[in-house]
Amino acid sequence: LNALKTESDISIVSATLMQIDTAIWAYADPAKREALRLNVANSVEKLLDASTPASDHQMAFARAFANFAVTPAQFDRIKAILDGSINGLVIDAEIRWYIFICGVKRGVFTVADIEAESAKDNTAHGKQYTAYAHAALPTKEAKDAAFKSITTDNLSNTIHSYMCRGFNENIHHELLAGFVDQYFDAILKVWETKGFEIAETTATLLFPSWVISDETVKKAQHWLDVTGKDASNALRRSVTEGRDAMSRALKARMADK
Repeated sequence: LNALKTESDISIVSATLMQIDTAIWAYADPAKREALRLNVANSVEKLLDASTPASDHQMAFARAFANFAVTPAQFDRIKAILDGSINGLVIDAEIRWYIFICGVKRGVFTVADIEAESAKDNTAHGKQYTAYAHAALPTKEAKDAAFKSITTDNLSNTIHSYMCRGFNENIHHELLAGFVDQYFDAILKVWETKGFEIAETTATLLFPSWVISDETVKKAQHWLDVTGKDASNALRRSVTEGRDAMSRALKARMADK
């Protein structure tokens, strides 16, 4: 975070911010997470306020601020940014949806807000982000509906992938804990009844990556050893990679204690 104050290469800035997000949710000791989140949110907000208007850095820090926001005041600022409060920041459709969805997954915006936002963007991208937003609502009802749609409905490849991403948000790891068994129960049937791209996307993007525990690793291993022992190599690879990434995360968390 300190280095980002003087980093001129925007690609390094963007990549580092993404890595910080992963570190918070995957690798940090959960007991330290809330303090880390607040520190990062406050630091990124200062970087945003210090950035040059209309610069790539301003855009990167605006996106990161919305993604890291944690306090009620910062939630209010998400709304203000969408109303054009930051001098020089161009709020095009893509950045608007990104910042809006950061608010959705924090409970800042409601179903009615999503529908109002959707009405402003009657394009293919608008429909994709609307699906993403509904799946990103922080309620069990929204997650139930998204999971059912992802695994049973005849969705387009793009709508399906956006819905998967909205469903599987790191900030919702507690909600997602209730879907681990459902994931391992569903993926073989999805693989057998859907086209390859839908099936592979489901197996990969719906893997319970943020329900990081020894129990989830054991369930993945059980699926590989029993339920999915005769599954296709591609499906088994998706589960194996998810299991291995989670094992690395658990080791990192132990090192952070």
